[in-house]
Amino acid sequence: MQDCGRFDVFLVSLEAFNLLIANAIPMIRTNPQLILHCYLDSLLLKRNRKEFMKEQIMYDLSKVN
Repeated sequence: MQDCGRFDVFLVSLEAFNLLIANAIPMIRTNPQLILHCYLDSLLLKRNRKEFMKEQIMYDLSKVN
């Protein structure tokens, strides 16, 4: 994986969040804190679901090899 520093993910549903986690497992193995950030951001997303707003989530991947 090329180190891009960070990547942006736009989530609109819990299903999209689950898909992100499924695809991020290799990165989570090298950076366990990634899943914690995903979990916290998903709670914020659920709180704002009524507004149907896309939440921008940015992960700093600068330390992932």
